[in-house]
Parts: sequence; structure tokens; C-alpha cells
Amino acid sequence: MSTTSLTPVESAARNLAATLARSADSLAEFLSCFELDELLHLFAAVGDTTAAVAWIQHHEGDPECSGHTAPEAPASERTRTQAPPA
Repeated sequence: MSTTSLTPVESAARNLAATLARSADSLAEFLSCFELDELLHLFAAVGDTTAAVAWIQHHEGDPECSGHTAPEAPASERTRTQAPPA
């Protein structure tokens, strides 16, 4: 998908998610479950379930955590990311 078709907010969300995706190993353990869930929703909104899974794996050592699952990307986002570029 071409980034020229993204709104400024979509582009910023994708950039933030991409930047944070690489930080799972050093930051996930410091997030509360609420904070992690919010981050997982960001990853899902931009269609990055791989990053969501990585953050969940690095957060699993929290003894007060009851577990997390990677939310699915919204249907409109899945369709947009699976469509071939124009």
C-alpha cells in the first residue's frame, strides 16, 4: 500500500507502531496490562499483529498478568493491507 494514500494520523500511527515494535524486548516488562492492551490496539489498527505477538511474549513474565491476546486488525484495515497496490 502506498503511504501517499494515508492520512497524516494514519501515517503517524504506522510510524509509531513500527518504532515501538522494535522495543518489545526492553520495554514490555515495564508496561501495565492496561498500557499493553492499548499498545496492542495500536498494532492491530495498523495491521501489525507480528509486533503485538512479540510484545505479548515479552510481557508474559509479569506475575500479576492474566494474559493477553493480539487483537485482529479491523476488517477495513485487513482489506486495505491485503489489496494489491494500485
